[in-house]
Amino acid sequence: MQLMCNKDDADMTQPAKGALWAILLPVIAVLIWSLNIAVTRYVAEYISPVSISFYRWLIAFLILTPWILPKVWQQRSLIRPHLKQLAVLSAFGLVLYQGLSYTAANYTTATNMGIINAFIPMFTVLVSLIILRDIPTKFAILSCIISFFGLLYVIA
Repeated sequence: MQLMCNKDDADMTQPAKGALWAILLPVIAVLIWSLNIAVTRYVAEYISPVSISFYRWLIAFLILTPWILPKVWQQRSLIRPHLKQLAVLSAFGLVLYQGLSYTAANYTTATNMGIINAFIPMFTVLVSLIILRDIPTKFAILSCIISFFGLLYVIA
């Protein structure tokens, strides 16, 4: 009887743990990106945008490779057909986005960079609608409206 109660208790806490991570991980991501913008703006006068991007990705590569490489090697047959797509996504997501962001740090404040970055979810919904013909859900539209008014409040 005791084992069953413990098992039931464990099952009841599992969704609570999932809900906690569902809230905590996005908040951590926002904190990391905010820190990234502030640090980028601070060092923009001392380090070139290309160097910032290069060293950032070099450090990430060195830290993550020991954990990621074995799994990539195991699934190389699944990855190989998509190498061109991964290269294009990398070029836009890593090189171009970060390069332009770090270059912007030479010309504007961290606050302006943060405000512009806050528009990314709204732009994503818009681009998905235009290019992919993906109709946004009512929650996506509501989120965009709330985000937009939040940005207006910050700007004002």
